[in-house]
Amino acid sequence: MLADKLRLLIYLVASSLLFLVGCTRVTQTDLPLATEQLPATTATERAPYRATPAANEIAAGICAEPESEVVTVTIFPDIPDPRCLKVKPEQKLRVINQTQATLEVALGEFKAEIEAGSEVFWDAPFGEYLEPGVHYLLVAPCCGPEIWLEGN
Repeated sequence: MLADKLRLLIYLVASSLLFLVGCTRVTQTDLPLATEQLPATTATERAPYRATPAANEIAAGICAEPESEVVTVTIFPDIPDPRCLKVKPEQKLRVINQTQATLEVALGEFKAEIEAGSEVFWDAPFGEYLEPGVHYLLVAPCCGPEIWLEGN
């Protein structure tokens, strides 16, 4: 029990630090909102870089490996489902908010607010805005999953 609480604390601190480090490269005004329709552009037209991973290996244990073009993460009040996703460069992300509050989510260059009971879809393949490795879907106030992008 204490070990679980310590892991959660470490995860929250690491997620916060990753978010702050990411904010030094791109300002909030540079980030496209996921609720906006994204034009069909290449990653270099949208941003000059792809986000670097936080780690090379996962911490969550077993990762789901969905085969669909769009992978879905559902945020519940206490935990995301799944807690970890192993994705391919061509897959895209949908995030569903099943909490009773508005959530702020961020991954790579993207950021969005998702109202309770709503969802957001980013129409950009992971490989266009993330480097291979383990990334965190940052969810404020709590609990986003690990996203493990396989090599391009």
